[in-house]
Amino acid sequence: MKKMKKLLSMLLTVIMVLAMTAPSFADTTEGGKITISNPKQGVYTLYKVFDVVYAEDKTDSSGYSYYTKNTNNDWITFLGNQGFTLQEVKDASGATVRYNVTDAANVVAAEFANALREKTNLLTKVDEKTVNSEETAALDFIVSALGYYFVDTTTGSLCNLTTTNPEVTIQDKNDVPFEKEIVTNTDGGVQIGDVISYKLTGKVADVTGFDEYNYAVADTMGAGLTYNSDSLKVKIGEVEVPVSDTATQGTNGFKISIPFVNEQGAIYTAGADIEITYTATVNSDAKAVVIENNATLTYGPNDNTQNITKKVAIYTSQIVIDKVKEGETTTKLAGAEFRLLNSENKYYKLTTTENSTAATVTWVNDVSEATIVTTDNNGAASFTGLKNGTYKLEEVKAPAGYNRLTDLVEVAVNGNPIPNEDGTYVVTSLTATAQVTNNTGSILPSTGGIGTTIFYAAGIILMAGAVFFVVRRKRA
Repeated sequence: MKKMKKLLSMLLTVIMVLAMTAPSFADTTEGGKITISNPKQGVYTLYKVFDVVYAEDKTDSSGYSYYTKNTNNDWITFLGNQGFTLQEVKDASGATVRYNVTDAANVVAAEFANALREKTNLLTKVDEKTVNSEETAALDFIVSALGYYFVDTTTGSLCNLTTTNPEVTIQDKNDVPFEKEIVTNTDGGVQIGDVISYKLTGKVADVTGFDEYNYAVADTMGAGLTYNSDSLKVKIGEVEVPVSDTATQGTNGFKISIPFVNEQGAIYTAGADIEITYTATVNSDAKAVVIENNATLTYGPNDNTQNITKKVAIYTSQIVIDKVKEGETTTKLAGAEFRLLNSENKYYKLTTTENSTAATVTWVNDVSEATIVTTDNNGAASFTGLKNGTYKLEEVKAPAGYNRLTDLVEVAVNGNPIPNEDGTYVVTSLTATAQVTNNTGSILPSTGGIGTTIFYAAGIILMAGAVFFVVRRKRA
């Protein structure tokens, strides 16, 4: 971050280059007010960093100078290490009564604010307040004397009260809200081909006193998701920002960099909402898996950036068929063919492309369009990329030498992945196994012949003929 030439401003600013204290200056006892506009739950402590003296004409903002009455060697050494130039002022007896701030051109604001948090034992504590609710609209500190103050909590902010500006409002600078959420209803998981809508939300930081400030969001899709680059939108406040001005599109994700500062100062209003929306499509890699998607925000001045990562996850499930011989579950049957129906009695249809990334699962009424799976030598076949629900298996063809099932087999899918402490998931619930049995010889006629049908037909004809002749003879 560039060294600031004018550091005496409202928030996270440090002392401007000051002139030597003149005898005509006088202490002021005027009071002021410091307002925290977005307090969070916790304790806020107010410390006084510097006192102030003014020229007789207090409306002239150039006519003031700052000093510290704290002559503790550790405090004076600390200020010197932070880049301040101080002038020692003594009384008639030669005792040091204060140190005037004569130069602050080499002070880096963010570094000074952060360093003060480790030196609060050297500061004068003015007040302390506790915020018990996140819904608190504002927090006020009333001070009896103007000067330069430091608010310690998540704020870590510096603020100055002068006769030209006796009241200041500061925003919790270290509170840069950043959240990621899935807008699409994914209760019960998703299926291949679903388009998932995401939203990232943040706030424009208060960049008063900064010449540079980073705000960059990076998001890369996990395996099982295909990013839809034409869906990306960025909105700041009520204005949609052209994606081409801020975003770098990747092969399966994006990075957005939003400048908050230009040569004229802040570009956007501090606290304005930032909203980033986009979509991704569940692809054929999502067979029975938890699909994580992380977004990372990097923010702050160039020499003091911080990172926040937010993670969301979706999941798909599958049905695995275990085809076995009735009474002998270790005998696996290959060659059985199945279709799958959903609760609306529509058929599962999996459509794939050559690279499989655009695969989709749809549900059709026409049985001729349904996807058919065939059991392998392990008696296994599967329908993948399913969301939770109740499904039915229909056997289309039985293994050679076995009888085809005439009843549907109902299967419940109840995926519910459980997160582990190490960030992985227990995914056993994502696979619903349906054991389907077949038997032999229970249905006649046997395969390949007309069986006993011909004998039944002949018997019926003979019986009908006998009845005919008996009736005819009686009439004769």
